[in-house]
Amino acid sequence: MLEPEVKKKTIWNNYSVYPSLQDIHEVVRDDPETICTRTFPLFAKGWEYAQRNKKHQLILNALGFKGYIRDVFMSAIMRKTDFVPECNNQPTELNSSFSSLMTDSDQWQQHSLKDKHYANLLTMLDLNEASESDKSKIFFCLSAVFANISHSNVFNGIPDASKTLKRYAFALLAKAHSLDESMISNQTFNTYKTVLLDFNNLSNEEANQLRISSLYRDMVRYAQYRFSKVLSEWTPDAWL
Repeated sequence: MLEPEVKKKTIWNNYSVYPSLQDIHEVVRDDPETICTRTFPLFAKGWEYAQRNKKHQLILNALGFKGYIRDVFMSAIMRKTDFVPECNNQPTELNSSFSSLMTDSDQWQQHSLKDKHYANLLTMLDLNEASESDKSKIFFCLSAVFANISHSNVFNGIPDASKTLKRYAFALLAKAHSLDESMISNQTFNTYKTVLLDFNNLSNEEANQLRISSLYRDMVRYAQYRFSKVLSEWTPDAWL
């Protein structure tokens, strides 16, 4: 029976495994993923949720978002519905933040991630050793995430937030296409591009939201059919 020393502060910073009534944790120490998904499968879903949440936190780190803007993004990412209390003094630095991460041009050919930001994403997300094909799939999934976020109500009151987020979603998509052109056909790429860059110039906000919702569903179906595991790893848990 455990008899903790009351005078000492208990620190839960270790674990022990007793397969034969002998503590072998000093000899064999599995990585946390193995512990959570195999040794104690009860914790598998919690581990997967934590890893997805960690990935999205790292993405926001790469974007350089802090404070209220970061909270807004996490609200959009972590909830199925995006109705949150609005703030009358929402900061407007969102657009300027993104302008430092991608080229800003009305010509779609010029919309791309800046080299420094791309390198930062690879480092933050631990993708430097990944194949071009794997990077392409991941950036496609990230494009879908930002496309869906672009029409979230949490960005109401921030000028041109939707337009900026759609351009960033396209920059991610363009990077995915350049990494592996076989991942999506030119026709599919051009279809997505038309929606993300508002080539039809729809002035009706509701119509724009419907188009983006339809685009997101189409991108999800596309990924589910071809690389469902990657999609599940990068899609916010609340959206699954």
